[in-house]
Amino acid sequence: MAAALLADVISDTAVTAVQLEEHVPHAVVQTVLRVTHLSELSQTYRDNAHSLAAPAMLDMLTSMSDVGAMLIKLAGRLHNMRTIEALPRCKQVRGLGGVWLGGAWQQAHSGSQARSRKQARSLPAEWMADTPPPPVPARQVRMASETLDVFAALANRLGAWTLRAELEDLAFRVLYPQEHAEVGAVQWQTAS
Repeated sequence: MAAALLADVISDTAVTAVQLEEHVPHAVVQTVLRVTHLSELSQTYRDNAHSLAAPAMLDMLTSMSDVGAMLIKLAGRLHNMRTIEALPRCKQVRGLGGVWLGGAWQQAHSGSQARSRKQARSLPAEWMADTPPPPVPARQVRMASETLDVFAALANRLGAWTLRAELEDLAFRVLYPQEHAEVGAVQWQTAS
């Protein structure tokens, strides 16, 4: 559990492994270092997306002997995909006077409050299907592509099928927003 909470400390801060080991057991620091190595492999994949094949990346990841580190990395990616729309304001795409809220395009009206995510998801299917989704930022597309090509396949190899399914669904929402809205509309009509 401690390694999961500290997974990004070495890669995202100035804290070193030696400093971390002063406060947590050696085994936790080693797991954090393996997760950091996975993050570096992931960055290499993103930087060389056209020259490094996803199967080669998957083979590198699965050759690691620490399943715990891989599960921590998968959990981190799942969190990133669940919150991909909450990127800092300067990195979000806005246009046509609206914002994208969890599968529905919410038009901004002066004096009205934006709907919550739950309300946006419960909009009528006809409204969702007729409204085109906004463009997706390139950073989100890269992350979703990597999630689909590498992390969903890794979850499958580890036998984490529920995790794989959610990663695929979240990546589909980013990579194919129009199709995702259409599927959501059909599901909404079927459920009602």
